[in-house]
Amino acid sequence: MTWSPFLASDKGGLLGATEIRALASELGVVPTKKLGQNFVH
Repeated sequence: MTWSPFLASDKGGLLGATEIRALASELGVVPTKKLGQNFVH
């Protein structure tokens, strides 16, 4: 298994908003709030 820079953070393994946005962009995912979640603000 290869570790991604997204997983190797000093935050205890949690992703921040910047990392989530970058990962979503890389995967072609567009987070929305249409279902009521505050996914990426």
